[in-house]
Amino acid sequence: MTGPDLSDDVPLLVEQYRIPGLRQIGLMPTTGRNVNAIMVDAQGGRYVLRCYLRNVDHSRIQFQLDFQEHLLGKGIPTADIIATNDGERLVNTGQRTWVLFRQVAGAGYDYANSEQLRNAALCLADLHEAAEDFAEPAVDDDTIPSLRRWWTHGAEDLAELHTMFADRDVAAELAFLDAWLASLTRDFPIEVVDQLPPAWVHADFHGTNLAFVDDQVTGVFDFDVVHRGYRLEDVAHATFCFSREDATSNRIRPELSAAFQEHFNLTDLERAALPAFTVATQARNAARYRIREREGADPAAVLRGHVARMRHLCGLAP
Repeated sequence: MTGPDLSDDVPLLVEQYRIPGLRQIGLMPTTGRNVNAIMVDAQGGRYVLRCYLRNVDHSRIQFQLDFQEHLLGKGIPTADIIATNDGERLVNTGQRTWVLFRQVAGAGYDYANSEQLRNAALCLADLHEAAEDFAEPAVDDDTIPSLRRWWTHGAEDLAELHTMFADRDVAAELAFLDAWLASLTRDFPIEVVDQLPPAWVHADFHGTNLAFVDDQVTGVFDFDVVHRGYRLEDVAHATFCFSREDATSNRIRPELSAAFQEHFNLTDLERAALPAFTVATQARNAARYRIREREGADPAAVLRGHVARMRHLCGLAP
């Protein structure tokens, strides 16, 4: 899907930039988090004009842009942010906030291409190294995931899920989550988990958020959920996303799953916790399902999909 039609805003926005001939030529597919208009200038240069639909807090968006520019300054391939005539990065049209980026050439991830997988793993390791000295305080809200919260507020979040999904025909899924959390916190108590190396976590590092040319990564995108967390979160999530057979598969190909570990000097504890974190990064709390519901999704169907994936990764799929 391409999201709501916001094309009436675009002519107003074009006036904010000193770019001759800037005009819209299409829309990029979206999951509903943002609307991305494809733009072109008089010389054929291409841009992406993004409207933020999920993260609407200006301080959060500015934080994401600061993080992106920090990475760009460290040599991580990502998109240039184009300032307005007044030197601003954000433009408002009523209740909507927009940012213009220079479009990065490249295609999405090819699941059959092991060289792209290896280069994605190297890119993630480079991203983590580049982000180590990013010194701004995190700006978080209910759109930002927190894996650690399963240890600190897990019982509360499960109770909220039970309330939210009462009479929604997901009793089996909720029972699975109850058992899963009990096992997770028993096997890896919070005092153990907090020994894991901390990091800035991209938390959405997957094939459609990267661009490739000749198997090399030319762009990393979508810093909408960057936050402080455990380094292992990104390793676990990326291992799943890039090692599976395709974008709909829940099966990790074992012969490819080591690629991300090879580019991170994982501690013994990280290696021991990696399988558990691969499952845990798929779990969501009620706040996240409410967001999906606001965006038009059936939250019960989304929950069933997440739990089916978790069951498969636990080896419990029928």
